[in-house]
Amino acid sequence: MISEKQYHCDAQFIQNDMIDMDFTDHTFENCSFSNCRFSELKLAGTGFISCVFETCEFVVTEIQNVSFNDTLFDACKLLGINFTNCNDFGFSPRFKACLMKSAVFNNKNLKSMPFESCEIADCDFTESDLRDADFSNSFFKGTRFHQCDLRKADFRTARGYEINPMTNKIVQARFTLPEAQSFLLFLGIDLGP
Repeated sequence: MISEKQYHCDAQFIQNDMIDMDFTDHTFENCSFSNCRFSELKLAGTGFISCVFETCEFVVTEIQNVSFNDTLFDACKLLGINFTNCNDFGFSPRFKACLMKSAVFNNKNLKSMPFESCEIADCDFTESDLRDADFSNSFFKGTRFHQCDLRKADFRTARGYEINPMTNKIVQARFTLPEAQSFLLFLGIDLGP
């Protein structure tokens, strides 16, 4: 359970259903959350600093001015989350083996951010800075990249992405075949028989 105090340090939360909790203006530092549910919860002014979320669920969680500073999401389910409204100061979440569906990252600075071994479906990265981002072993489906800075991003082991090279900066981004052939669709090139 969450205590009434607003600052929590080195705490562990295991198998908690956070649905009825009030996290407004609470700060969590070096805390771990394991198998916790944050579904349909409203987080406003909440700070997570050097925290770990492991196998947690964030389903249609409303995020308003939330800080994710050096925070790891490991094997979490993130459905319908709008990260656009997060606090930009120190915004540095890391994603590993997460299911991300209908998440929004519009206009976010995601430079050097890892999205490793994630399933990224129907997400929106419009106008995001993804320079040096790492998408190792991630699978994309229906995800939008538009007016993004993808310079030096690593897509070498990623699959299923569709990136228009005409509307995104991709200089020195790393891709491999056959996945990079998806560019041809946007260029009006057909390699069929």
